Amino acid sequence: MQFLSAITQDFSGALFPLVSSQACTDPQLNTERQVNPDAFSPVRRAVLIGIKYAHGPRSMRVLGAHEDVRLTKGLLTKSYGFRQEDITILMDDDEVDDMFKPTRENIARTRELRALVHGAEPGGAYFVLFSGHCEQLQEPESETGEYEEEDHLNECLVPMNAVHQQESEVGYIDKNNLIVDDEIKTLLVDPIAAVPKARLTTLFDCCHSCTVLGIFAITDVTELTTLKANTAASAEDVGSPS
Repeated sequence: MQFLSAITQDFSGALFPLVSSQACTDPQLNTERQVNPDAFSPVRRAVLIGIKYAHGPRSMRVLGAHEDVRLTKGLLTKSYGFRQEDITILMDDDEVDDMFKPTRENIARTRELRALVHGAEPGGAYFVLFSGHCEQLQEPESETGEYEEEDHLNECLVPMNAVHQQESEVGYIDKNNLIVDDEIKTLLVDPIAAVPKARLTTLFDCCHSCTVLGIFAITDVTELTTLKANTAASAEDVGSPS
C-alpha cells in the first residue's frame, strides 16, 4: 500500500508521466497534492495484467499479483477518472474467460497491447500495469557485432503460458512464449510516441524491468534509492511462497 501511495503522489504532479523503472521519482513522497481528473483528456485506457503463476512451480508463484490489479484499478477509477469500461484486466484465475487470461497471445500477439494504443488520440492517457515475472535472455549480436543493451541481455515479460508446471531439460520457462523488450517497444511505445501529447504510463512490478520498454534513459539513482528507502519498511515479498 505504501508503494501505491508513493506512485499516487508521483502521478499527481502531471497525469501519467512516462514512468517505468527508468523514470525518476519525486523524492518528496509525502507531499500532499490535489488531482482534478476533469482537467485532463477524456480519453483514458488501461490494461492491468496480474499473473500469480498458480499452475507453475511453487517457487515461481507471485502471491500478490491479483491484489496489485485490484488496487490499481481502484486507484485509476477513484482518483484519475477512468471508467470501468476503460480498463481491461488480464489475470490467471480459473474463473476468468480464456480471452482474458494473460497468455502471450492475449497480451501481445493479437490483442490487448495492440488494442490499447489502436487509434490513440492526442492528449490521451494510456496506462499499463504488469505484475508478475520478467526474465533476461542473451541479446542476439547484430550484423556489425554491436549490442543495443549494455549488458547484452534483453528483458522479457513472462506470460502465464511461458511457465511449465514441471521442470524440463530447459527449466520451467518456455523462451518461445516470452515477450521481449523490443517487441513491447514496437507494440506499445512507438505508437504512443507518434501521437502528439498522448501520454503512456507503465508500472512493471517485476524483476529486470529497467529497460523492458526498450527505452534507454539516464536515471538519477539517488532518487530511486529514496523511493526504495521509503517503501522498504512496509514492503512484503509477495513473490515468496507461503
